[in-house]
Amino acid sequence: MSVRDDIKKQHKKIQKKGFKASLSYFWDYYKFHTAAVIIGILFLAFLIRDVVLSKPYGFYATLLNETFSANAQKIQDEFAEYAKIDTSKYEVYIDTSMSINMSAPSQFDLANQQKIMAVVASSEMDVLVSDYKMFKTYAENSYMADLSTIMSSDKLEKFKDKIYYIDQAVIDEKDKEKFNTSSESTSTKEQDNISDDDQKFILPDPSNMKKPVPVGIVVDNASYFVKNNTYAATTPIYGIIGNSKNTDKALAFLDFIYDKK
Repeated sequence: MSVRDDIKKQHKKIQKKGFKASLSYFWDYYKFHTAAVIIGILFLAFLIRDVVLSKPYGFYATLLNETFSANAQKIQDEFAEYAKIDTSKYEVYIDTSMSINMSAPSQFDLANQQKIMAVVASSEMDVLVSDYKMFKTYAENSYMADLSTIMSSDKLEKFKDKIYYIDQAVIDEKDKEKFNTSSESTSTKEQDNISDDDQKFILPDPSNMKKPVPVGIVVDNASYFVKNNTYAATTPIYGIIGNSKNTDKALAFLDFIYDKK
């Protein structure tokens, strides 16, 4: 008797024993195949659901190295209402989960750094608020937009004592030094934004720069941050990412953190 005929004979015997015997036989011989099919269907269903339900970002901000665990959902809801963003069509995302310590970087720090790089490269992030040390790093690596090209002159005047400048001439020189390791560093104490005595933040003075570019706003007195102790242990700086698609919402977020009590 052939194998095929033998299988048919076994099937007939099982069928005569009733439904439970047939189900038991099926499970014994096909449980792994069935499980694989079910897992495949579930994976496909979840994938389709995520694609169908996903919405474009109406606004994306990262609060890097915030000192108090902020309620991201609460901020998202309040800002969506403040900026009149239709959350049925657009996603509002405030990422408060990331921290980076580059003085002694761990795998966690490096992973967060790579995440920021990826999100910025995909033109999803609109705003980065950070402690001054990490903001300086990102600003000097051309992550931030020139605020004079986005903000009105009146708005810049409003924040004139809080504007964070970088010297583009110094950055250009440093870029050249990457190809000439014998050159002396052009970094100055003021450009490092740290005093030798107390390691406190020093707002760079644009009058001492060859090519000053406004890239940030010091928001240490923003009422929303002060109330919630968001950056209680450091000086936070707000910046708009250079390839942001939602600069109007980015400016609205700056107003939000000052207006919201």
